[in-house]
Amino acid sequence: MNMNKFLIPLAAACLAGAASADTPNFVDAQGNGFPVTVITLPVQGPSYTQDMWISPSPDVYAALDSTIPSGIYYFQLLDLDFNNLSELALGDRMFEVVNNAGALTVTRMGGTPDLPEPGAGAGGVGQSIPLFPFVSAPYYPNRPDLLCAHKAIIFELLPDGSNRIVRSGFFRVGDGQVASISGIVFNDVDRDGARDAGEQGIAGRTVKLVSNNPATAGQVVATKTTGAAGEYIFEGVNPGDCSVVLEIDAAQFLATTPMDVRLGNCGCGSQIVDFGAVPLASQCEGRTPGYWRNNNGIAQINAGQWWDELRDLKLVNSCGWNFDPTGNVSLWKCYMSGSNSYNMAYKLSSHLAAMKLNVLSGRVSENCRVHTPFGEKTIGQLIQMANDAIIDDPYTPPCDDDRAYQEQLKNVLDKANNNLNWL
Repeated sequence: MNMNKFLIPLAAACLAGAASADTPNFVDAQGNGFPVTVITLPVQGPSYTQDMWISPSPDVYAALDSTIPSGIYYFQLLDLDFNNLSELALGDRMFEVVNNAGALTVTRMGGTPDLPEPGAGAGGVGQSIPLFPFVSAPYYPNRPDLLCAHKAIIFELLPDGSNRIVRSGFFRVGDGQVASISGIVFNDVDRDGARDAGEQGIAGRTVKLVSNNPATAGQVVATKTTGAAGEYIFEGVNPGDCSVVLEIDAAQFLATTPMDVRLGNCGCGSQIVDFGAVPLASQCEGRTPGYWRNNNGIAQINAGQWWDELRDLKLVNSCGWNFDPTGNVSLWKCYMSGSNSYNMAYKLSSHLAAMKLNVLSGRVSENCRVHTPFGEKTIGQLIQMANDAIIDDPYTPPCDDDRAYQEQLKNVLDKANNNLNWL
């Protein structure tokens, strides 16, 4: 079937059929109606009024009542300048309606899989045609009352090959206010893709707002980092076509929801996009400095020949001088047992050495994560931060400017070595 022969110029069709077309009710999938407001048209120089339905989401259905005859129908979804906004090919916008004494049966004719099925009619009576997916209508700077306004037109294909408008009306997605996109990145413990009670947020994850508009496709509009509860929010989002993208380290997390969520109606009402991820299983079982100075710990160091790895760290003694673990067991025991906090860099060194040995022995993965005063960190990051802090200042007695920072690092490593702060 050559479907193009059924199409007529949109502006002409709208003008020719507007006077005789009925206005459809716009509803959700269950047939629940939306609030109605009144708008003035055309966009420039308002001269007449029209009802406009207000949908909280892009999942909009056009309800058909018992007066519509059996036949083949299709819809167009337009902005207020008659530009097409539907993302569906014509075949996927065609429906067959069978009216059996007022009882409607609506069947989608297109063969594309996974498209929404017809919904319930207004008040649950009859059926309705899903009008989505579609992209946002453009923003009219001088008409904020028309933010995200769309026009739906339903055509009937007649036996002689012509068509006629049978329904025509306006709806808006969102409340007409400046929109936001927000959500939670959560620890999806049961990996079911939905946030359940007790599943906590994941802090420190990067979420990006990316444009899909043709002129700026792929451009990062904004970037957010999730807060302590895993939350993020983009405010003042302009209408258009966008994606919300979660960035995670595949070595640390397994995503349980799509990480790239397209919003064809970006900026039309506030929207929520949650992301699920689960930390990959990592060995996180520390041992204390006391363990690594006893005979069992020293036997593992010798067996693994890890003295060179320890030498690569910036370890210092009570005077702030470099300590070189050369494999002298007595010297090592003395160094680890004598660690004290008068020189905080010395105390930090002993916990740094213990954590490095935990990693070398396979007890702790560098991907293990802990809460710190500086945000969520991996053990690999924490080892680097501690080593850099000692390099920057190897002698931090009381009143030293760098002492407080080194003490914070020492406390975090101390807790991790004692298995008290793993995430």
